[in-house]
Amino acid sequence: MGLRLRDVGSSGFNWRDLWVVVRNLGRDSAVYAAINADDDRADPAWGVSEYLLAAAVDALNFRLYQAGGGKGQKPKPIPRPGDIVRTRGDAMSQAEADAWLGWNGETAPIFEATNDAKITAALAAGESSRQIAERLDVPLDLVNRMAVEMPATPEPLPAAQPPATPESTDQERARAIKQAIAAGDRRADIADRFEVSVSTVGRIARGESWVHI
Repeated sequence: MGLRLRDVGSSGFNWRDLWVVVRNLGRDSAVYAAINADDDRADPAWGVSEYLLAAAVDALNFRLYQAGGGKGQKPKPIPRPGDIVRTRGDAMSQAEADAWLGWNGETAPIFEATNDAKITAALAAGESSRQIAERLDVPLDLVNRMAVEMPATPEPLPAAQPPATPESTDQERARAIKQAIAAGDRRADIADRFEVSVSTVGRIARGESWVHI
């Protein structure tokens, strides 16, 4: 049009003229793209002509597909600006993600690299999962998960007196743990009751420890 912004306000290009020009700019203009920067469909390279050509090509491809008896792969439309890319897969729920990460539904804390080693050492020493979680200020679910994943190595039972039974020997304690397992108690509850690790309860339940009782 031969117009320049420096001429705005003059008799040959007044403010009304500028408004009319901007108001009638197409979707392929840089002004439209700047105003609609948050709109993925506002691509200056795509105007009315490009959309019409894309529609014509899509229609032609589909007609050829039909003429061939619908054999082969169905033609895909030409991608347009703002198209949603769909992916396949099974989504994990929030509760499942929290349990897998050991966050117990709370805001994820940032653990130090030494925490895993401290938890592993405490579990190997026979400290209960709840005691470890409280002492190191970490989620109980995380400690229980690490206890289950620990390799099956021989681990002596702690000498502490279990609060739920008057027996004092390790053999009697192991027998009481087996009875609790047979009664259907949760392994984490058994571990807390007898002040042993979850991995110890798991080995007794699988018959890897205290088989002779």
